[in-house]
Amino acid sequence: MTNNINNNDFDGLDEIQYEEESYTQGYPRIYWFNGVKQAQTGGKFYTSEKEFPQGLGQPWTPVQWFKDGDGYTADNLSIVPIRKRYQAYFETTEGTRKVKTWLPAGTYETGARIYTEILCYMQGYDGLVILAVKGMTGKALTNKTTGIFTQFKDTVVATAKETLKKGTKLPPFAFWIPITTERDNKNRINYTDTGHGSTVTLPSLDIKGEVTRAVAKGLYVGGDMLKTLADWYAEHNEWRTTYRTNELPLQGSAALPIVPAKNAPKPIEADDDEIWK
Repeated sequence: MTNNINNNDFDGLDEIQYEEESYTQGYPRIYWFNGVKQAQTGGKFYTSEKEFPQGLGQPWTPVQWFKDGDGYTADNLSIVPIRKRYQAYFETTEGTRKVKTWLPAGTYETGARIYTEILCYMQGYDGLVILAVKGMTGKALTNKTTGIFTQFKDTVVATAKETLKKGTKLPPFAFWIPITTERDNKNRINYTDTGHGSTVTLPSLDIKGEVTRAVAKGLYVGGDMLKTLADWYAEHNEWRTTYRTNELPLQGSAALPIVPAKNAPKPIEADDDEIWK
């Protein structure tokens, strides 16, 4: 690969600073739904219409999966992760209700599960959203060795860095990350055994073939969008270290996400005891 390509393909990088602090409020949420092996369906992104009453654009399409409201789904979705945060919790069942007990920030105990929130910009919506995941789905996205974000950094970001002019910094929010359901080398949907009598369809990086500079350039957000993302990154520095407590938060609290409606549909997750840090 040549190293003398004009840096204009990645315009705007030398104008960005992203280390300031600020505060934030709750945002609409999207989820990853597992496919069903018996029906040979893959995993999908899903969100409730209640989260986006103004509607969503492509690649989102309307669906009617639940009696208490319509929603939107997308088989393939590109996102720009801006901030991430994690919190451990225990889950118990009280009657027909599942109750989460949150552990203090930055702590973990044996048997706890990890709830992951990814603040991001996504296709089909002009604003910030939170991709909320847990268990094996969260691990597939954020694991430091095998996760989608690590794979992306080791391929697309590394390729872009090879041809940037010396001294140019590459912000962590400079590229779209395309995500779809995991498939094998024959394009068949992968059903991953949880070890507890169920399967999940994990998300995977949706990039085929060799990652060239042209591929990296095609995923770059562009100079104008980069400036907006840099502002959002700076404004949400405290968001990544703001955690839930076991007291009911106020609706619309700046410290915590908006509490979902009582009957809001929940993402389909395997009820496993996946433990990871």
